[in-house]
Amino acid sequence: MEYSYEILIAEPKHKALSVRYFKDNSSDYFKNFIVEDWSDSSAVTSVIHNFAPFVLEHWSYQDSASSVSPMQVGYIGSDSAQPYSEPEQPTISLADQQRMKRNTLLQETDFHALTDCTMDSNMISYRQALRDIPQQDGFPDNVVWPTKPV
Repeated sequence: MEYSYEILIAEPKHKALSVRYFKDNSSDYFKNFIVEDWSDSSAVTSVIHNFAPFVLEHWSYQDSASSVSPMQVGYIGSDSAQPYSEPEQPTISLADQQRMKRNTLLQETDFHALTDCTMDSNMISYRQALRDIPQQDGFPDNVVWPTKPV
């Protein structure tokens, strides 16, 4: 689809470019751009041409859209709504919080368990102790966290 354009404002100091796109039997389309590269005319025109598909899509929509609105200008409506309130945050149990902390600590050492790494016995013991946390006496209120090996 063919189109034309007119540069309305070109102000490199303000990085401002204002363009009017137009074609026969379509309404004008105005667009303001922030242009970073003013080194030559091709840099500026590429901004214009790169946006053109959006303008063409707009004109295509206009050609297919109904010219009759289901709403009349000046219509005054009324409705009711409840005041906005913040959604209630889900409550996370202490046991789930402790498991989330345990899972994070396990994830931090997952790279030791890769197939091309050899995990030393201290890391194996540490990771097993993390997995055993839910079986500790006093879980979830009193958790004894294992010390991460160096």
